[in-house]
This record gives sequence, C-alpha cells and structure tokens, in this order.
Amino acid sequence: MKTTVTIGLQEYFSNGEWYNKGPLGSKSVYPGGSGSGKRAATREPCQGVALAAWRSYIIVSIGTGASAYTGAQNLHCTVAYGSP
Repeated sequence: MKTTVTIGLQEYFSNGEWYNKGPLGSKSVYPGGSGSGKRAATREPCQGVALAAWRSYIIVSIGTGASAYTGAQNLHCTVAYGSP
C-alpha cells in the first residue's frame, strides 16, 4: 500500500522562530526500499549568502500520521523574510 510523504524547508530567524520557505514536495511511495525515485523532494533558491540555520520537516500520511524534523544545518544561504 502506498503512502504520501511530504517534505518542506524551514529557515531560522533571529526572533527565535522557524519559518516555512519554498514549496512543499510530495510523493506517493511504497514502504521499504531505497533510491531517489522513492523520495519526496523540495528546494528553494538562495537569495543571499549570509549564514543561516535550515532544517526540513517530513510528514508521512499513514494511519494517524507521523512527522519529524531533521537536525538544523548552518548554510551560507538566506531567503527573504516575507518569502513563502
């Protein structure tokens, strides 16, 4: 049985909040296995090169649903505060 996996990106701002950035990625996949064909993906182009913290979040739509956040990574990439 397939399930839907959704992934999004968040950027950390100096006000102590994580903000969603860019479009959500979504894919229906079968459990198990590996390979890029079985992954949801998303991306957001950098608009600046200042150091910023980023993380992704994953939502798996199965049963009552499950979600997780990846560990934050500091990257030389920023996106405007008001960007989606």
